[in-house]
Amino acid sequence: MKKKSAYNILKDSGHENIVEVIVKKNYFLEEHSHDFDVDIVIISGQLEIVTDFTSNLLVPGSRFKLKKNTIHTEKTGKNDVCFLSARPA
Repeated sequence: MKKKSAYNILKDSGHENIVEVIVKKNYFLEEHSHDFDVDIVIISGQLEIVTDFTSNLLVPGSRFKLKKNTIHTEKTGKNDVCFLSARPA
């Protein structure tokens, strides 16, 4: 997915603070949460996000939302992952 397209998806949803995040391949982030609602769009690579309820495999073009304070893990695959993330202003 093109970065501009991902940016427009988040911008059209009313987000103002949009940042690019790059996570290295074969990375695992233990259980954690964020103090803000998560809204991301994957540009390249694969990212698996696991909550108590489900496992979500995100690929380029995938959009993922997660309510703040939701405990989850994150795992990348064999390639780096690039995504845009809406952050609080």
